[in-house]
Amino acid sequence: MNFKPTKLKVIFLVLVIILDYLYFHYFSIDKDSNLVITLAPGIFIYLIWSLFEKKK
Repeated sequence: MNFKPTKLKVIFLVLVIILDYLYFHYFSIDKDSNLVITLAPGIFIYLIWSLFEKKK
């Protein structure tokens, strides 16, 4: 487990947040895109990635 933020994790997290925002803005019928809905997928991906990454 390695929960330290690396450049690749941060870049991927920002990319997921942007893609999630674009999805809710253009393709979703429900326009409720509050902060929790926007950040949750990125945080889950970050946590899962950190759990399976080995410490160096």
